[in-house]
Amino acid sequence: GTINTFLANNIANIGTLTFGPTAAGNTLIANINLNGKTLAGLSGGARGSGSGFVSGQQGGGTSIVTFANGTIYVTNLASSTGGRVMAGRNGPGIFIFTNCTLITGQIILANGTGAPFSKVVLAGPSSSWSNLTSTVIANAATFGCGLVVSNSASLTAMSTLSVGSAAGSYANFL
Repeated sequence: GTINTFLANNIANIGTLTFGPTAAGNTLIANINLNGKTLAGLSGGARGSGSGFVSGQQGGGTSIVTFANGTIYVTNLASSTGGRVMAGRNGPGIFIFTNCTLITGQIILANGTGAPFSKVVLAGPSSSWSNLTSTVIANAATFGCGLVVSNSASLTAMSTLSVGSAAGSYANFL
């Protein structure tokens, strides 16, 4: 199904925000206009191991999530990765960020073999992303995953950037 919504207020300390269809074979499309507001998630709480934002939670289903016009923080001071954005955990996941400012700890695309074609798109002249630790495209043996930075957007990776380094992965791109 499709969800269209917007933020009326800033939201802080929401914990994990996970997107996925209700069953395998289904597709979830979520369009979220941040409306100039801030959305802040704590990745994994005190244990520091979870992902703050996940698209592609349901195996066999596809999640396409668009955020526009605001600021997103995915952080966790208790974690060495600082907070994780994951596109494709158990199924394909796509995040599209248009005219957004993002500050995150880690970006992972395709964390499981069931997540081919997972993507993150950062677009728009007022889009910028500061990622504090690793940026990993195709963290598992999968294919067709990519990170796209377009239309004057910028991405700063403060640490490791890897594309398709998992054995058996191919056709992944930056």
